[in-house]
Amino acid sequence: MYLLEKNFENATEEDLEELKRYFKGYQYRSSGHSFTSMFMWGPEYNTSWEVLDGYLWTISSYQNEKGEEIYYSTMPLTLGEYEEKRLNSSIKKMKELMAQKGKTLLLYQVPNHLIEILKRAWGELSIESDRDSADYVYDR
Repeated sequence: MYLLEKNFENATEEDLEELKRYFKGYQYRSSGHSFTSMFMWGPEYNTSWEVLDGYLWTISSYQNEKGEEIYYSTMPLTLGEYEEKRLNSSIKKMKELMAQKGKTLLLYQVPNHLIEILKRAWGELSIESDRDSADYVYDR
C-alpha cells in the first residue's frame, strides 16, 4: 500500500525528472540515496514520495518477520544545503501526515554525515545502529 500520492505506478515524466534533481541535489554518499536504486526497488517496497518545504520524502514499506507492514523513510532529500528551520518544519509536516495514516515516522539508512543535522532539526530522537543493514557507498 502506498502512503503518499506519487509512486511509480502513476509517475509522470515530470515526476521522474523531479526525483532525479533531488537525488543530484546533495552528496548523500549512500547506496539507497540514488535515483537508480529507488527506480529499481521502489515498486518492490511500495515507495511513494512527496515534497514538503523543499525536502523530498520517500516512504517505503516491507513485511517484518511477524508479517507486519513496516513503513519507513530515508533521510529527506534536498536541493543544495540542509537548513535546520526548514527541515524541522518539513519533519513536523511528515510526522503529522504519517500520524493521520496511523503510522509513526521512522527513518532508516541515514548517512553518518547527516546525523548531526537530523538531530538538530528533529529534536529528541533515538538512533540505533543496525549492522545487518550496513550500507555501501557509490562514487559519482
